[in-house]
Amino acid sequence: MITEQELKSQCTPNVIKKMCVLTDYFYASNDKDCEQIIGDEQAFPLLIHRAVEGWNKEAHKDYSHIEIDNLSVMIVSHNGFSGKRYPEFKNYQPESLTACELACLHCLVEILKEEV
Repeated sequence: MITEQELKSQCTPNVIKKMCVLTDYFYASNDKDCEQIIGDEQAFPLLIHRAVEGWNKEAHKDYSHIEIDNLSVMIVSHNGFSGKRYPEFKNYQPESLTACELACLHCLVEILKEEV
């Protein structure tokens, strides 16, 4: 079981700043801004959704997009080949976020921490 707290603890200021860059709605210039966004029960889910949308709109070097189905989230390449699939929604333990938002956050944390 992957808890919400585990995923939030992986949201480094660098990851949050990259998530903000993917949106047109959020800005975080320092670590305190990042902490405030993570702690905001209304803003943080919106940031997750907007970052997924922003990722899917941008052209990335691996040409992948984030796809959400009724059970899980996965990264799919534009040429149709399936990429990494994240655990099914039932394997997340949400508190204030939904299981789908946690799966999206898990995906974003993984791909953004790898980006240079």
